[in-house]
Amino acid sequence: MNKEKVAFGLDELEEVSVAVALGGHALRREGCAETYAEQKLAARTVLGDVLRALGALRKVRLLVTHGNGPQVGTGLQRSELGVQHAALAPVPLHACVAESQGGIGFSLESALRELLAAMPARRAGLSAGTQVATVLTTVLVDAQHAEFREPSKPVGGCMDAATAERMRTERGWVMRETLSGWRRVVPSPPPHAVQQAAVVRTLLDAGVVVVAAGGGGIPVCVEKVCSAGSPDGTVTSTAAVDEQVDDRGVECVVGVDAVVDKDRATALLAGQVDAKVMAVLTPVDGAFIHYGTEKQTMVGRVTVSELEQLLERGHFPKGSMGPKVESAIAFVRGGGSLAIITRPSLFADALADRAGTRVIPDC
Repeated sequence: MNKEKVAFGLDELEEVSVAVALGGHALRREGCAETYAEQKLAARTVLGDVLRALGALRKVRLLVTHGNGPQVGTGLQRSELGVQHAALAPVPLHACVAESQGGIGFSLESALRELLAAMPARRAGLSAGTQVATVLTTVLVDAQHAEFREPSKPVGGCMDAATAERMRTERGWVMRETLSGWRRVVPSPPPHAVQQAAVVRTLLDAGVVVVAAGGGGIPVCVEKVCSAGSPDGTVTSTAAVDEQVDDRGVECVVGVDAVVDKDRATALLAGQVDAKVMAVLTPVDGAFIHYGTEKQTMVGRVTVSELEQLLERGHFPKGSMGPKVESAIAFVRGGGSLAIITRPSLFADALADRAGTRVIPDC
C-alpha cells in the first residue's frame, strides 16, 4: 500500500482513535450473488480502502461498525419460509440483528486478518500480529419513545394485502403500504447507551481492532423479572412494573423488535470510547445540497454549525442522508475532531482534505 498524506493535523498525533461505519450495502457487490463468499470479497475491498487510508497515521485505534439492512431482510425472509414450509417458530427481529452481527462480524474479521497478514511492514501501529475481535453489542433504547407508538422503519420483504392483513392479525405486526407492496414497519428509536462500551474501550486500548455495534446494535430495554410474585419468573413489561413487581423484583435487559440506526449508534459509541475521527462510508461521494436538481452540490469541508444550518433547511432527507449528517454533527458536537461522509475509495482523499464531506468543529 502506498503512503497516503493526511490533513487536519492528524499526522502530528502519536495516536488517533478512528471509528469507521460501513453501510450494509458496502458488503454487497453489484451484480453478484448474495453469498457469504461474495460478502467476504466485498469486505476485503472496503477494508483494504480503510487500511490504506489510515496508513499515514503514526498509530491508530480502529473501531469498525457496520450496517445490516440487506442481511437482516434476508434473515427475516428465511424465517418466514421456515414458518410456512417447515412449521418452524419465527425468529424475532432482534434475534435476526444478533445473528447478523455474528455473520457479518466473521466476514469482517476474516477479511481484516487476511489484509493485516499481507502487510509488508507495520503501518499505523497495525501489523500481521494485530488481533481482531467482534463484540456482540446491545444498545439501550427507551420503550416509551414515540417510535413504539408510531413505527416508521420498513423491514423484510413486500407482500400482498391479504398476507399483510393476516400478519397484522396473527402476529400483531404494523403494516404499511408502499409503492412495491405491503411491508412491516417497526420502531427506530434513538440509542441511549452502548452496553459494551467499556469492553470495546479495553480492547482498543490493548491494540485490538474491534468490530462492534453491528446494525446499530441489538435494541434492548430494561424490564423486571418478578422473582417472588411469579413462580416462573415471568418477564413483566416496564409499563406494569409498579403494579406487578414488588421490591424483590430484579431488573433485566430484554431484546425488543426495533431497528437502531447504525450511524447514530456509531456516533454514540465513538464518543464513549473517545474517538477523534468518525468516517461514515457510503455509496456516494458525500452529502449533497439540492440533491437531484440542477443546483446539486456536494458539501465539502464544513463547520458543524454550517452543517446544522443546512440540515435545518431540509437539504438531507430523513430516510437517507439525514441520519448520517445528524450523526456527524452529534459526533463533532460531542468532542470529535473530524467526521467524514464519503465512499470507501475516497476515504484516503477525505483524510487529506480533498474529497468527501468533512465536518470540523467551529473555530
